[in-house]
Amino acid sequence: MAEYLLSYILTTYNKFEYLKITLPLILENVREGEEVVVADGGSTDGTVEYLEDLFRRGLINQFVSGKDSGEAHGFNKGILMAKGEFIKPISDDDLFDLDPIRQCVSSMKKDGSIDLMGTGGIYCEFSQEVIARSSLASDEQIVRQHFLDKGPFFISGLGVIFRRSSVAKMGLYSVIDKRVDEEFWLRNSANPFVKIAYAKVNGYCWVPNSNSISYSKGLQRRIMAESYWLPYYYANRLNDQFYQRPVLNLVKLNWRWFLRFRNTFLKRKQEGAEDFVVKALPGGALEKIYEQAHAALKNSNKDGVCTIISS
Repeated sequence: MAEYLLSYILTTYNKFEYLKITLPLILENVREGEEVVVADGGSTDGTVEYLEDLFRRGLINQFVSGKDSGEAHGFNKGILMAKGEFIKPISDDDLFDLDPIRQCVSSMKKDGSIDLMGTGGIYCEFSQEVIARSSLASDEQIVRQHFLDKGPFFISGLGVIFRRSSVAKMGLYSVIDKRVDEEFWLRNSANPFVKIAYAKVNGYCWVPNSNSISYSKGLQRRIMAESYWLPYYYANRLNDQFYQRPVLNLVKLNWRWFLRFRNTFLKRKQEGAEDFVVKALPGGALEKIYEQAHAALKNSNKDGVCTIISS
């Protein structure tokens, strides 16, 4: 039996300048029946000392630090440590609104058939003012299409919430892929034994920065390849002909997937990464950016409405 209703699982590695801004926003809003589990990848920038202090003070419930194989490995360690009925993965450099997340958990609690739920979120662009763009409209279109054709899909992994007992049929995060959230969504939306739902609410704010894996110059070719191959693989893996087609036919069929995801990838590659750096900006500028982004996220949910879409 679960000791908590909800476990927040956070992974981090050498992002102390971000973590010290984002984590307090989580901790000050945690309620009774919720736990915070943190998996650090062996940071050397002051993160470990910071987290050890929070753990000693009882502000985080579980904490582990040590070299790992990346974000997926960290999430998996946290999931296996978690004592909550539901799991909410969170990142160290993005923002989350816990109130709509709780609404999602409440809906999943009432409908015991839902294994995995996604939420929308906002993406903040910074110039003279904050421009917040929500993913709700595009997400809803993607999810509704999935309910019609049962085809695999992916939306942002920042909105993921799932039932811990469902991990046995969903699987953990893939440690061999760089597009961790994409692979997780594609795999589980292609899994006929996993019931998915979507909440029309903004559960997160993605703040793009140059330390994100999406903008890592050394991984761009790998990320591009995964964005190309993973959707095709999960769309066809249950089709017997997929394993019988000649290589030439595979190339022809793959071309449409390449065209579909190439433009999306190139657009994301160019979006705003140069505006952020790993180290804190002078004069508290980084803190100000996150303060504005957090306010934009809360404002996007001010009506308090959370509509659930499921098959």
